Amino acid sequence: MKTQITTIAAAVAFAMSTAAFAQSVGSDSSIYQYGSDNTNDVTQWGTQKSRILQEGNGNSATVTQDDVVGYSTYAPGRNNSNIEQTANGNEAIVDQLGAYNVSGIYQTSSDNDANVTQDGKMNDSYVKQSWGNGNEAVVVQDGKFNDSVIEQQGSYNTASVDQEGYINDSWVDQSGYGNEANVDQSGSNNQSGIQQSGLFGGYNNLANVEQTGGDNESWIEQSGSNNSDSVIQDGNYLDSTIITIGYNNTSNVEQSGFGNDSYIKTFGANNTHNVTQTGYSHNSNIHTVGYGNTNTVTQGR
Repeated sequence: MKTQITTIAAAVAFAMSTAAFAQSVGSDSSIYQYGSDNTNDVTQWGTQKSRILQEGNGNSATVTQDDVVGYSTYAPGRNNSNIEQTANGNEAIVDQLGAYNVSGIYQTSSDNDANVTQDGKMNDSYVKQSWGNGNEAVVVQDGKFNDSVIEQQGSYNTASVDQEGYINDSWVDQSGYGNEANVDQSGSNNQSGIQQSGLFGGYNNLANVEQTGGDNESWIEQSGSNNSDSVIQDGNYLDSTIITIGYNNTSNVEQSGFGNDSYIKTFGANNTHNVTQTGYSHNSNIHTVGYGNTNTVTQGR
């Protein structure tokens, strides 16, 4: 599972770096600014592409591509966007509507904020906010070959990914301080990720994954501090893994019908585990090492 999601992350990152060269007709925009109270606004329709690079101070960027009011999903456009903001008051918003959507957004520290909305077709997204400060990232993807990767390194991390239909994937990696991650995926070949820990060792961890229908999988790994885990999966090949290492651990897994599986491993502190699986090939496995352990497993028919 971990190997799969890491591969997805690498693939999407590569897509971000190469997609800008894939288009040859229609709109194009490129903005480069060096410093002070930067602000950008780009609106395109047709065969879009956009790049914004800002280095320093009051950065803000907004890109809207294929913005036709009332247009149906999958309206024409070979969307692509790439925003890099390096330090200070960063904010970036990208709104893409239909066709070969790709986004980017790399903000390297300071008061980061990112918001990506994609509508339909070959959706991709990649948000990287690095080395600290007020991180927050929200990605909403609607239909077709969804992917998302969010990596935030340190400070007030929050991430939320909402994907709706088809080949869903997600991967969230946050290291240190106010961590929270929420992923909500709806239908088809769902996978998820979420790893909160690493470099700065964790802190106020919370992770929620909710997947509804398809070849579900999930994996949450949190290391250190006020851990809380929850996975709810609804139907088909369900699978889950939660690994939590230390402090006020709580795990909840609730899976419904088909190939159920669950695995929880906890190392130490005020452990609590709940697993409920109903319908078909149940399996559950819990390892706990120390302190306030409580385990409850209920499996149905």
